[in-house]
Amino acid sequence: MSSWLSYAKYCHRFCGIEHTDQGILALLIKQKKNTLDVDQRVEANEIEQLANKLPKKQHAFLTINTKQVLTKTIPKSGTISALLNEAFPNIAIDHFYYSFCEGATTTFISICRKEIVNDLVSSYQKEGIKVVQILLGPIGIKELTPFISGNLISNGFKTTIEDNDIKNIEKSESSEDFNYHINGLDISSQSLLAFSGALQSVLRKENANSNLVDRNNQVKTDYLQDRFFFVFSRVAIALLLGSLLINFFLFSYYFDGVNTLQQQAQTNTTNSGKLLELNEKVKRKQQLSENLLNAASSKSSKQIDEIITILPAAVVLEEINYQPLLRAIKNDSAINVKANEIFISGTTANKESFTAWVAMLESLNWIKSVLTSSYEEGNRTANFELILTINDEKK
Repeated sequence: MSSWLSYAKYCHRFCGIEHTDQGILALLIKQKKNTLDVDQRVEANEIEQLANKLPKKQHAFLTINTKQVLTKTIPKSGTISALLNEAFPNIAIDHFYYSFCEGATTTFISICRKEIVNDLVSSYQKEGIKVVQILLGPIGIKELTPFISGNLISNGFKTTIEDNDIKNIEKSESSEDFNYHINGLDISSQSLLAFSGALQSVLRKENANSNLVDRNNQVKTDYLQDRFFFVFSRVAIALLLGSLLINFFLFSYYFDGVNTLQQQAQTNTTNSGKLLELNEKVKRKQQLSENLLNAASSKSSKQIDEIITILPAAVVLEEINYQPLLRAIKNDSAINVKANEIFISGTTANKESFTAWVAMLESLNWIKSVLTSSYEEGNRTANFELILTINDEKK
């Protein structure tokens, strides 16, 4: 959680800037878990030029090391007020910012007019470089004392470090660029103060030995507010876009589902209407068929009774088929019958009785004609087939 908050505030890239009369040097270091790597070294003559080379809205630790910054070394004694009066007598200290660090026996103090510091910080802020801490002069080199010893040459100063303590800081005219190996990193002498500032940002160290505390808190708060708005606005936009995207997918999903249901409902309504219509037709035809079958059954029973009533004893019937089929019944095919016909087959032991019976059939008023379609005589009996044509009552 703390690492996430740290990333939200500062990301993983930390910048130290040393502002001198000769130019500006910035060093960016990148934090990867518990290790640091030099990410970028930038030199520029103007703040605007530097801003174009750094990442947008980059936060930075600013070390001001110009001629307007006065640095003195005095014996360690007394309060800071006494040290300031001893180092810089007869100055209105309220008009100056100061920073100092203490060695074992000496104190190193750097001062600069407040308006110069404020104007310089405003210039950086105007170009989009977010200053989060300010330090004056070369005394920021103290942060490197646990990692290096000997004589260090930085921009305009020579610093002597022994036993993790600064022994001396003095002016130096050397322009040579030395390379120092600090905790696994190769840092040039011109980048020492910039590296020290970046390192203090990584370690979240604030220089309490200064009257810049309030000013540092102010610039840091301004940066964090700006950073919070930057992160929050993008998180809010991301959440808004995410919710809109989710709503879009949900809307599309349910819209498609509703369309499908509507189509199914419309199809079901259409099919239901057709089904009701077909059902009504089937009912009508069924009722008609039942009426016809009932009527036909009643009529056919009466007619067959009449046929049997006049049947002589010498004639034996084998089959009576009322309206016989024209062909065998098949699936999905209409049932075709020989309308108004009765098929009769059987045997007779007396031809005269058979002939008299046929004549009697012909005399029935509901029989139009009687056709002997087959008559085959045997030894004692004859096989016959008759087709009776019934009068059509529709005519």
